[in-house]
Amino acid sequence: MRIKGLITSALLASLTAGTAAPALAGDLTNWAGISFGQTDFNNNNLSGITPGTVDSTGNNFKIHLGFPITSNLGLEVGYMDLGKQSITAGADNANAKAKIYNVDLLGKIDVRDDVFIFGKAGFYWWGMHSDKLVSGTTSTADDDGFKLKYGLGLQYNATPEIGLRLEWERLDKLGFKGTTGQAGADLITIGAQYNFKFF
Repeated sequence: MRIKGLITSALLASLTAGTAAPALAGDLTNWAGISFGQTDFNNNNLSGITPGTVDSTGNNFKIHLGFPITSNLGLEVGYMDLGKQSITAGADNANAKAKIYNVDLLGKIDVRDDVFIFGKAGFYWWGMHSDKLVSGTTSTADDDGFKLKYGLGLQYNATPEIGLRLEWERLDKLGFKGTTGQAGADLITIGAQYNFKFF
């Protein structure tokens, strides 16, 4: 897949750059940010209901905290609320909400001093809750699990401390078909980031 190739290239390039020109420990900064956007759920068979109408776009938000390894490579941990997917089929309906915690390896390539592109890959723990009404009977389900994720982004640092980030991320196979229902998700977010030093 071309997108996975781009992410791999960014991570490899950041590893090479970090090895060739390692930054001094005092030059490395941590970062924290918050973003908002939309989640596009791409499986329209939620909890076994064949859809009549589908609302597959939910509002999301996320927070993240970053830890530098080199000037071009770091670890990022975060929390995301993906919003809700809803399906209606006559009198039957179902909806699901998902939240995740993630750990990513992030590699960046500088475009200029204040702009860089980045690729990220890692894993996430998901928790999903679903409600459904089928043939007059209501039921709920909760499930969780671990999966892999990846993404691409662009960041502009307006000042050394403040950055603006545009990001796309892909989450595969949230949920289980036999309980909450299963869906993949694409996230588009925009947010702000604060760069700082612990010491």
